[in-house]
Amino acid sequence: MTGPETNEPTNTSEASIFPAHTPTIDWYLQPDFQLQRIAHAANAYGRQISITLFMPWGMAAGTTCANGQMFSAHAELLRATQPDNQAASSFAEVYLDPAVKGMESLAERDYTDEKLVEVLEHTAYLTLEDVQCSFSDTLGAPDRIIRLPNTTFSELG
Repeated sequence: MTGPETNEPTNTSEASIFPAHTPTIDWYLQPDFQLQRIAHAANAYGRQISITLFMPWGMAAGTTCANGQMFSAHAELLRATQPDNQAASSFAEVYLDPAVKGMESLAERDYTDEKLVEVLEHTAYLTLEDVQCSFSDTLGAPDRIIRLPNTTFSELG
């Protein structure tokens, strides 16, 4: 078996199941780098930063929190509100608990400068707690998810 553009043997080991890819992001979809840094600070170091975000559908103000905290809070809430429901408990155990562990292991990693820049460049969302939102009058049903690429302006506090 050979590669498509070379006559060198193709690596068929388990590690090469998925080919290397080059991520591309259109310039207008690239999130603000400072927002990506704030998201990373919340996830990696547990930094809680008050922030107001302005999106096309309105604005959201809250405090940043680690992604693991969000999954942990959802698991606790699910178990507390439905203590006798085996399906709810199983859902928390199968989906939410591993997400908490995964987020914690990511936060504990020690990145090189190059790898940290790569991690920051791929950060496209921010988790907020104690959120207050205001919605502008828009036609149809706007997308009310906080995506960093859709944030037109932000301010601390």
